[in-house]
Amino acid sequence: MKRIIWFSIILSACIKKPVSTGNDAGEQSSNRVVEVQGFLDKRAIEEEIRRHVEPIYSCYRTRFYKSPSDNPRLVVEFVILTEDGSVVKATAKEDTIGSTKIKECILAEFMTMKFPAGMATDIISDRYIGPDGEVGVVITYPLLFDPR
Repeated sequence: MKRIIWFSIILSACIKKPVSTGNDAGEQSSNRVVEVQGFLDKRAIEEEIRRHVEPIYSCYRTRFYKSPSDNPRLVVEFVILTEDGSVVKATAKEDTIGSTKIKECILAEFMTMKFPAGMATDIISDRYIGPDGEVGVVITYPLLFDPR
């Protein structure tokens, strides 16, 4: 049985919304009004991450029995490119697992994920502009592992 407890995705503009036409108010999120250009499809993001549950769990299990943490948690911040849905960057924002090997294994798994093209946001802190001008969206996804 898998022992990963999944959290909802933390997104500033967190639900699927069609392209804004300009004057509509957008949606309220984190006590601010935003206009969303394009959309963030929460369901598609969760489905793709869940497709990778086995490899993620395998990464964690490599060290699980030797030194389990009291609160094994890894908060992954990754970037989905708007153009093709590929992941171009994955980093650990928070890590209570305490193993570089496990962290790197999980981050490498995130780099293999492929999301639907077209995801975007107008929230500046959630927007990614790469060195070659590519545009994407920053997603923060917490993983909590059951230490039992």
